[in-house]
Amino acid sequence: MDWGEGGAPFIWAERDIGDDCRDIRAAAVRVCQGPDRAFHPAETGERVVHLSQTIDMLLRKRARMAGEYAKSGLWDDGGFNTDTDWLRHSAQMSYSDAAETLAVGEHIDELPRSSAALYEGKIGFGHLVHMARNAAFIARRQTGSFDEAPLLKKALDESVSRFRHTCLNMRHVQDPKGVVEEEANAVEMRELTINRQEDGTTYLNLRVDTPTAAIIALDTSRRSQRLGPDDHRQRARRMADAMIDRLTGEGGPAVEITISGTPDTFLGIDGSPAAELEYVDPISGEMLRRYACSASFTKILLDDKLIPVAAAHSRRMPTRKERQAMDLQQKHCRGRGCHRPAPQCSPHHVVWYSRSHRTKISEMILLCPHHHWMVHEGGWDVALKDDGGVLFIPPFARGPTQSIAA
Repeated sequence: MDWGEGGAPFIWAERDIGDDCRDIRAAAVRVCQGPDRAFHPAETGERVVHLSQTIDMLLRKRARMAGEYAKSGLWDDGGFNTDTDWLRHSAQMSYSDAAETLAVGEHIDELPRSSAALYEGKIGFGHLVHMARNAAFIARRQTGSFDEAPLLKKALDESVSRFRHTCLNMRHVQDPKGVVEEEANAVEMRELTINRQEDGTTYLNLRVDTPTAAIIALDTSRRSQRLGPDDHRQRARRMADAMIDRLTGEGGPAVEITISGTPDTFLGIDGSPAAELEYVDPISGEMLRRYACSASFTKILLDDKLIPVAAAHSRRMPTRKERQAMDLQQKHCRGRGCHRPAPQCSPHHVVWYSRSHRTKISEMILLCPHHHWMVHEGGWDVALKDDGGVLFIPPFARGPTQSIAA
């Protein structure tokens, strides 16, 4: 038994894998289980580069072998839907890595000079991936033969990420109509599936074309900055919140939804039922009250057979002129250290409307979506000070010394 770093054993496959693969694995074991000697940083850097070049050579070899196996069709005998599925499951790879490997394997014979450059350490395996994708594009379109020479010239001087742009531009130069058709196909492949979970979350599986994804990423990135010292959200959470802001009308296009609930639910009385939000599972009374800050209300009286017998409307939102006055006066979110502009905020009733039954801008503050969530589901309290300031009180705070003033 051979042992690796930390005493973890290397498990060897029992089947015959061939002398070349066995030699490679044995060499890898020797490197991995070797002592961690202290090297000068410059020497360590050189070793990292040489190791990366060696790995690139092995990735090319793996791609060729995977391509040969894919052409044999034996993956179909194993019950896999595609050769990509076979590779990602059998070799424990991600879908994108498996697709890249097979793309290189399918077109490796068209990249002899590029392969030689890879062996010499002049380009990386990532360069081969983008070249192979261009070769695949030309093969699909049948617009001529693939020539690696102009791309290799660029690859020798460009990083992998920059070279990707070069390859995409080259496709457009050679076959602009083909690029347009692929873009149209990508739009047709857009899809959204919604899978509700029992833990109160829902998975949204969204597939879009690359330009749309770039727009979404850019917009959410710009809107996902931390909002003051009390914002401890991780980046993934902030990105999700930024996208949700766009959909809920808080800083983005408004979407009209209907929420129904009993007076007891709205007042937060113990034992009251959950509120009903159309298209999704029931929601808490606290979430209902947060949405209610930016909603108009219709009170409907039902008889014992649940037949409406009367209806009345109430105004919770400030009028247009009142909202303009709030924007001019407060200018931005009142959360501590947050400067989200007023148009991207929602009015919050510091004095609950359900208790006062009045809409007065002197009893309201502007809060961005995150700080609005904090004073509802987040458990924070908020109060107005005599000097016009805002006092934010963290959950479970017991006195003024634990309060956070804004």
